Amino acid sequence: MPMQKYLAIDYGTKRVGLAINHEWLAEPLKIVPQEKALEEIISLVEQEKINTILIGIADGSVAELSRSFGKTLRERLKQTIQIIEVDETLSSVETHERLVHSSMPRKRRQENIDHYAAAAILQEYIDTHPSRE
Repeated sequence: MPMQKYLAIDYGTKRVGLAINHEWLAEPLKIVPQEKALEEIISLVEQEKINTILIGIADGSVAELSRSFGKTLRERLKQTIQIIEVDETLSSVETHERLVHSSMPRKRRQENIDHYAAAAILQEYIDTHPSRE
């Protein structure tokens, strides 16, 4: 039986980072403008045969915006797939630190990293929720 297929969302007020998994490995997918995120995610759910969506919830005002986005997404998908809220409080900070210690050129590290943060959220979830298959 194939492993669960996840889509992770690092929601932001301007950009939304997306990541998917290939078996047990999370992969940064893309960054989309916030105003196009809903349609892009709905399309990806169909294309990639996503079973579960993880939406990162940070602290503060963005947390409520993320929850509201998750609610809208749930309504649009008509509850056909599971949407799980996960803590992403430090995902962007940790992702930036990892990129600093990587061999990625400085100019590239200073670009938007939302999709890398989504991959970090997803990888942590996969690592801490082993498949029961």
